[in-house]
Amino acid sequence: MTEKEKLQKRLKEIKEKEWNDIIEKHYPEFKKLEGKCFKVRNSYSLPKSEDNYWWYYVKILKIKKDYLYEGYGNILSHYDGMFFQEDENGEIRIDFNYGNYVHSLEDENEISTEEFSKIWNNLLNKINNWK
Repeated sequence: MTEKEKLQKRLKEIKEKEWNDIIEKHYPEFKKLEGKCFKVRNSYSLPKSEDNYWWYYVKILKIKKDYLYEGYGNILSHYDGMFFQEDENGEIRIDFNYGNYVHSLEDENEISTEEFSKIWNNLLNKINNWK
């Protein structure tokens, strides 16, 4: 192995250790988001009025260490979750394998699991009583 290859190998090891240290530092703050619920404003592009908006709901189910990444000068993460919405036209979308970015959810839109469950159950009742 040449001196250059040895240095490149050592540099790679240092970068991997630095990244692992970053993961160990930041992962706990992401991990504690598991089980949290959020509501987020949604619309199709170019809404004309407030009536063209609706809420979509997300429950974060899982965040793994390998979901963390660096972006925008910050440590960010993906998540696995459950998603549902009823849009302005009454179209319902439910996704039990929903994945997105934690930074797409805003703290001020966090809702309790009780509120999430109530809205979810209302949607299920609507579906079950469809005529």
